[in-house]
Amino acid sequence: MIGKANRRADAPSASAPKILVVDDEIDVLRSTQMLLERIGYATLLLPDAKHVQDVAQKEAPVLIIHDVLMPGLDLTASIQNLRRNPAIAFVIGGPGAGEERTVQYEGVADEPAGPDLDRLKERYFVKFPDGRERQKWPGIAYFRVEPRWVRFSDFTAVPPQIVEFTFE
Repeated sequence: MIGKANRRADAPSASAPKILVVDDEIDVLRSTQMLLERIGYATLLLPDAKHVQDVAQKEAPVLIIHDVLMPGLDLTASIQNLRRNPAIAFVIGGPGAGEERTVQYEGVADEPAGPDLDRLKERYFVKFPDGRERQKWPGIAYFRVEPRWVRFSDFTAVPPQIVEFTFE
């Protein structure tokens, strides 16, 4: 059962490094848990963001994997954390039907300002015209991420195709 930071009974030992996974999709939580525990991590699972700070302080995970598109999520703390520690990792795609291709991305974020931000937003709006409306949202912030490592995985290919890139 997934609940307030529950651990599976057959999870790695308590001394294994812990990763906190926060996502409102139970299938994503379970598949992420299986993957992480298979490679030796202990997992803490939260189906909502209400208790992230408490669990993070109590359990001291080495990493937090957090869905930023969860309903009702206030990203203020996430934005402040990113400003303090610009290291970021994210996954595009996932274990759902039709999402057998993923991109994992690690890098360093910065928050552009002034003419640099204006130029980047205009490029963004060409691809996503509805972004002009979103820029009016209270508290919206814009970050650019310089990649350090990227992995593309295509699990529809036989054998699966996995390509990694490292940037210095």
